[in-house]
Order: sequence, then C-alpha cells, then structure tokens
Amino acid sequence: MSQRYQVVIVGAGPAGLAAGIQAARRGLSHVVLERGEFANTIHRYQRGKHVMDEPQRLQVHSELDMEFLAGTREAILEQWEKDAESAGVVLERGPEFELIGLSGSHPNFRLELSGGTTLEAESIVLAIGNQGNLRRFGVEGDQLPHVTYQLDDPAEYTGKRIAVVGVGDAGIENALALVEHDNDVTVVNRRDEFYRAKQRNRMLIEAAINAGDIEHQTNSVVRSFEPGKMVLATDDGEKTLDVDLVIGRLGALPPRKFLEEIGIRFPSDTKEAIPEVSDTFESNVPGLYVIGSLSGRPLIKACMNDGYEVIEYIQGNTPTPADEPMLREILGPLQGSVSEIVERIRQTIPVFESLTPIQLREFLVDSQVHLKKADEDVFQKNDFTDTFYSILEGEVEVLLAEGGSHPENPRLGQGEFFGEISLLSGRRRSATIRCVRDSILIETSRLAMQKLRKSIPQVSRVLDTTTITYHLADLVPAMSQAERHKLANASVIETFQPGDAICEEGADPDGLHLIRRGTVVVSRKRDDREVVINYIQAGNYFGEVALLYPGRKRGATIRAMVVTETIRVPNEAIIRVTQAHPELREGFERRSQQYSLQTEQALANPNATDLVDFLIDKGGKDATDLLVIDESLCIRCDNCEKACADTHRGVSRLNREAGARYAQLHLPTACQHCENPRCMLDCPPDAIRRHPNAEVYILDTCIGCGNCASNCPYDVIQMAVLDHSRAPNLLTRLLFGSEGGKRGHADANEEGKHEVAVKCDLCRDLPARRGGEARAACVASCPTGAIARVHPQEFITDIIGGPWNRI
Repeated sequence: MSQRYQVVIVGAGPAGLAAGIQAARRGLSHVVLERGEFANTIHRYQRGKHVMDEPQRLQVHSELDMEFLAGTREAILEQWEKDAESAGVVLERGPEFELIGLSGSHPNFRLELSGGTTLEAESIVLAIGNQGNLRRFGVEGDQLPHVTYQLDDPAEYTGKRIAVVGVGDAGIENALALVEHDNDVTVVNRRDEFYRAKQRNRMLIEAAINAGDIEHQTNSVVRSFEPGKMVLATDDGEKTLDVDLVIGRLGALPPRKFLEEIGIRFPSDTKEAIPEVSDTFESNVPGLYVIGSLSGRPLIKACMNDGYEVIEYIQGNTPTPADEPMLREILGPLQGSVSEIVERIRQTIPVFESLTPIQLREFLVDSQVHLKKADEDVFQKNDFTDTFYSILEGEVEVLLAEGGSHPENPRLGQGEFFGEISLLSGRRRSATIRCVRDSILIETSRLAMQKLRKSIPQVSRVLDTTTITYHLADLVPAMSQAERHKLANASVIETFQPGDAICEEGADPDGLHLIRRGTVVVSRKRDDREVVINYIQAGNYFGEVALLYPGRKRGATIRAMVVTETIRVPNEAIIRVTQAHPELREGFERRSQQYSLQTEQALANPNATDLVDFLIDKGGKDATDLLVIDESLCIRCDNCEKACADTHRGVSRLNREAGARYAQLHLPTACQHCENPRCMLDCPPDAIRRHPNAEVYILDTCIGCGNCASNCPYDVIQMAVLDHSRAPNLLTRLLFGSEGGKRGHADANEEGKHEVAVKCDLCRDLPARRGGEARAACVASCPTGAIARVHPQEFITDIIGGPWNRI
C-alpha cells in the first residue's frame, strides 16, 4: 500500500525547503523529494561563491524558521541543513525519488517515482526549478571536451585561456572567480551591457573590464567550436579565439514536456514561457502548485517566501505576501490593495497582460508610479534618459516640433506606452512628452524592461510592433493608424550578422527592408567581382525597386556590415500599401531612377570599389561623420592640429600623421561619432551626450574616470589636462573672432592636474566663421582645402560617381 501525505513537495531548493519547513511547523504530513543534492541550486554554485540576499528591500517572512544571510555557498548550505533538521522536515533524496508520473486529481493524487515507489497526496507543490534543463549552444562542435556549462571549482584552473559565454549573474561570477586564479578570461556578450545581472555584479564586472583584467567581447554570437578554438560572429566579422575552456552560462528552460504531460498549461508556445499560475501559486490543475524559479521568481529570498506562502494557502489561510510592504510603497499614490492594483495594471496595459500576477509583482519592484499634472513635461527632447513609461490613466502628447502643442501631434492614452525608442536604441529622447491632462504613469528602468523583453517574447513583440508603426509613419505619413498597425502585424524583425547576405542578386524579392539598426552595403557582380553601389545606414530602407514590377528579381546583393536589424514588410503587404497610397509608389519610382543612375556610375568605375571597401573597413561601418584628408593637396603645415589644440585649451583632438591611408585618401585619427557609440555605455556622471544630428560630445561634468576611453574601439578619446590659461592665437581669432577657443572643461582644478576625457566635438561651441558658415577649426584652418568632414554615405556616393573616380 502506498504512503499518503497531505502535501508532497518536489524539489529541495530554497523554495522546496521553505515549503517543507513551513509544512513541518504546521504539523502537516509531508515529504520533500529531491533527485539530486540537498539545495541543489546552491550546491551547483562554484565553490566559495558569495551568495547575495537581493533585493535587499525584500524581507523573508519572519515566521519562517529558515535563516538566510548573505554569505558563502558552504555556510548557507550548512545553515539550511540545520534548519531543515531542526524543523523536522521529512526529506527523501536520491535518483530513485525522481517524479516520473502523476495521475488522479485533488485530493487524491498518485505520484510515480523512478525507484518504483508510489505515493498519494492531497496537494502537490512543484519546486523543481529549471537547472536540470540547461540551454546548450546548439552549434557545430559544442560536444567537444573543452566546452562545458558548469564551473564547480575555479581553483582547478590556473594560467588557462577561458571564455565565459553569457553575462547573467552566474557567468559574471564565474569570470571574476577565474581571474583571481591568474587565468586569461574573456567574457562573450550578445549585447554591450549587463542588463540581466544584479547591480553589485554589474559594478564588479565593469570595474574588472576597465582595469584590463577581463576582455569583454561585445555584440558577439558563438558560431562554432573547433579543438582549442571558439569561432564568433562579431560586429567586425568572424573572429576566432584560442581557448583552453569555454563555459556556457546560457540559462535554463522549464521542463515543459514533463509539465504538460501532467496537465499543466503554458500561456504560449515560446520556449521561455512559464506555467500559468494564480496569485496563490495554484496551476490550472486544482491542488497542484508551482513555486520558485519555475513560476518566474528566481531570486532566493523570493523562492523562500513562495515556500512559506504556498503552505499557508494550502492550509486555507491568506498570508500577506512578503513583497506587500515594498510594493505598497512603490504603488503608494494608487488606490486599492496591491493585488487589486496589480490586476488593474494587467487588465489596462496590454504590454503586461501576458505576465502572471506573480511575474508582474516581481517586475514592479523596479518601477515607480508618477502622478503628473496637465501641461507637465514627462521628459524633453534630447534628454539622455532611457526609462519606459506606461499610461495607467490620462493622456500625453508627443511634441514632434518646436512650438508646443499642435492638433496634428500624436496623442497616447490609457493602456499605451512611450519611451521604447530610447529603450531599444540607447539614443536620446526623440521628442518631448507632455501631459494633456492629469495622468498616472508607471516608469520602469531600462534594465528591467530589457530583462522582461528577453524572458517574455510576447512583451518583446508588442514593443517591436509599436516601433514598427513609428517607422511606417515616417515612411508613409498619410497612412492611418489602423493601416499602420495592420502592416506592423504583418512585418517581421530580422537580425543579420556581419557579412550575412540579406538579399542576393537575382533572387526573388522578399519585401521592403527598413533598417532599424546597423549598416549594409549594396553591390553587384561585374567580371567576377563585387562592385559596391551604395552604403546604407540605420533609418533608411531598401528593396523597393524589385517590388515595383511584377516578376522582377533582386538587382543587387545587400550584406550586413555590422550586426544589423531590419523590419521586413512582406511583398503582398507593401504592394497593397502602394496601391492605396500612390504617393508611396511615386517615391519608390524616384528612388529607382536614382538607383539606376548610381548603378551605371558604379559599374563604369569598378576601381572605386577598392576605395569604398577601404573606407568601410576603416571606419565607415558605424561612423556618422568622418575626417578625411586629400594628401595630394595637403602641404603638412599642421594648421589643422594647431587650430584644434588652440580651440580646445591646448589639446588637439586629432592626429594628422596617424590613421589609415589608401592612395591619396587619408583618415587621420579623430572621432567618427558612431551610430552606436560605445563610449556612452558606462559614464558615471552621464557626461557624454549625443545631439540629434548624431554628434557625440563630452560635457564639462566629466570626472576623468577613463571609462569612455577604455570602451572606444577606435582609440580616439584621450585623457588630458586642459590649459585654461591658454588664449586663442591670431589665426583662431581671425577665423572665429575673439570668442574662438574660449570653451573648456570647467572642472579642471587650478593647479591643472585634473585629467578629463577629450575628443572631437565638431567644434560645437565655436561661433560661425567670419563671413561664412560654421565649420570645424581643423577644416577652416586648412589653406589648401585638403581636409574635410564628410558623411560616410554621401561621401561613398561621391566616390562612385564624382571627382574621386581618379583614385
């Protein structure tokens, strides 16, 4: 006869142990089943790992007889074993206690275990976590012996070349621990920030990278493995690293197949989806509860609170959730209980409707509620902020132009959101947002939203659809909102690695591509070589020519130069739009004529391809502004450097002699004002700003930390002491008047010993040249006109069809 329990708890991690301790305290007949190690989640941490008690504002239920203080992995495991033994927890551990089948229903469940035992239970608590279902690379060579997904003891490795792939907390902690044992460590990051990590870990890894202790390989994806090697796709193309060990910290997925076999539903088909549970942790199967990381709450303190609360719910009690005081403070201005407010947010704001109440509570910890008055600005155009706003009540206006409110300005109301453009791109605010009437807004940090986008695809899709509608509004202003939404729902966001062909010459068209991020190059075959025709950056589109004429093939090959994202509007959808909006087709036809002319010029001048390749390789991939010198005109007078230094308190922002050359074209070392400037990623005082025209500059509030200089891939930012006593020379005064060269960093100390970051700012503070337009000092001072500031795309067009043909 099988043994019967009031509650069976599956999993002895933090959530399962807490549930077992509380069940014992309540006098329930119970058993905790664990197929692996005691507190297996913690046990699998690397030896000596410091376990943090974040978020610090969240308290563990005082009635729970289970202690958790930040400390080492070993100390916590020892304490929890004592707590479980002291409470009288019934624990069965070993491979024979794995749950393999479930039948019956509440209150008569039958559990089949791998050892052949059958148990009966009134209620079941699943606290199995996700760690038994680790993500794998899924690329060629990932079965090689130097590829692993776990680090048990960092001290086992010394003097090794180790790559850690994945920048969540586990990956960061592995990397930091391995560096302490004199290993050469590279962290491989799909992006260029650490949005999934706790704040303390973010600070530690950024400090280690800035100190040169860890190499940070950004915007990189693993392509394959070879013995002793790892091949990456990066912004600069394919890159091979020599490695002794690769540790993939790629996260884990819920054991979906098993959960569905026992009747648990998921809200979507995506791999990252978590089970549907109520705010009492009960699944769609009555009497079957899901807690801990399996329910979307991976933090240890949250797991422990789940274990305590689920037993109270099973007992018929209504415990106050441990996060209630914290959320009450965050949601303070709103009326109603926390649970009522959470449900109101879910029902009102579509971007959050796919979250369970438990997930939304976790998410709101990183949010703020604002009560805004009518005519009050939420943020202003060009602000360098990147938080996300949802409208719970009220209405806001998007001020697209100077001069304030206008009937044609877009308005957003209850349930809508804004701020996603800066959220996705990291760019400055593109418009001012002003409240039309009193409004209740929920502001969420960029890191929290990025984490949500990554973990819940439905949220990502809602955000993507909205950004697509904005791009479509720019493309066809006359299109109605309903048409834009319909077209957005038909569109697809696609990502391409450097060198990938987005379109092949001679292939069937697949739609219109709007470039959301990155840069592409357009080429055609001529005498067995690729002839560059065009170079297109983010914010533009391509593929319209093949859509104008039925049966026409792609006329060119288009390749990604860096990691590139496009919004692809399928053929049928965009053709319907051109039929409904003749002005769009007319615009396409004009571009087609321009394209034909440019193609003829390029094919007539194939030698220009080598020059274009040079430009793209040496800076054009991400540049919005290039400094170029025609060496056939340059007389080496160095007026450009002198004028730059004189304009910027004795420190020249350019090095005329340095830099790449091709024939007579020279690219001196100077800032290129990148489309995606890495220098802006980690500036503590937020002193690096970007003008809407893409100019990147440094404010006087620079503290001289050097993070920007370390992050710049082109080595054009220098740390220098400015000479505030230096007056502009005669040439500068003649060119720009007495005000020329008077600007500088205000925080340099009187002794002149305080270093600050300096780089080209396009002489943004100079007055216009006397008798002419505003120009950079280096350009204005050149006596032969050899030096110029150019936009890469325009310059390449000139090379293909203009006077640079002679090169």
